[in-house]
Amino acid sequence: KSSITEDYKNTRYTIEGTVVTLQNGTGSAALLHGSESLSLISYFGDDVNFDANNDTKQDVAFLLVAHSEIGSSLYYLALALGTKNEKEQRGSNAIFLGEMISPQSLHYLNNVLTFSYGEPKTKKQKATIMRSKNFSVVNDVLVESK
Repeated sequence: KSSITEDYKNTRYTIEGTVVTLQNGTGSAALLHGSESLSLISYFGDDVNFDANNDTKQDVAFLLVAHSEIGSSLYYLALALGTKNEKEQRGSNAIFLGEMISPQSLHYLNNVLTFSYGEPKTKKQKATIMRSKNFSVVNDVLVESK
């Protein structure tokens, strides 16, 4: 068990340009552009604790899932940065990972976060295709590595 508190489940994140406030790991926002309907956004898990910005404070990356009214599940990778108060984290941004995917794992190694997931089968595919995406933290913002 890490020394980090669960404060990152009670802070604000920017998701697709919208500020979303989580309380006890859940929040809501209209994430689909032009949509008036709210998506329920909730903590999904896969926490990875690391020092993202070399400030000796514990940071955490984790998955969020947004459930839309039309029944789709949108997955995001979120970042919370440690602050001078060890019991507090400051939410940064969240990056869209995919829709209706099967999250497998989130790992941190050599300043890179790697998210592995299964992509849904299409009619042409016989099996789920496993994929991964890499991310890093630049100026306290989570960015996808190319």
